[in-house]
Amino acid sequence: MRRLRREIDRTLELAPDWSDALVGKGSFLLELPGFLGGDRDEAERLLRAALRVDPDFIEAHLALGRALDVRHAREDARAEARRALALAERDGNGEKAAEAKELLGRLGGER
Repeated sequence: MRRLRREIDRTLELAPDWSDALVGKGSFLLELPGFLGGDRDEAERLLRAALRVDPDFIEAHLALGRALDVRHAREDARAEARRALALAERDGNGEKAAEAKELLGRLGGER
């Protein structure tokens, strides 16, 4: 885990505004348990940074929705899932649309 985290950190040192790397690290920190270095607050900060760089990044909206769900900000999580769904449908991305619908279903949100 440490090596992976170092590599991600190095990538962000070289390209601090690369939305893919921001989402990658944010998702990594969100999924990693706290005792292994996970950090939900930092994950959310990175995911929001990715969306400032690329507001139409579907995966960032999905990951932020999951991060918000973890901290029980359900309405905000539903809003992110709806944004992801709208973007996925606009782009014809069935896989990401299905992920957004699944997240909405878990959150109890309608389209």
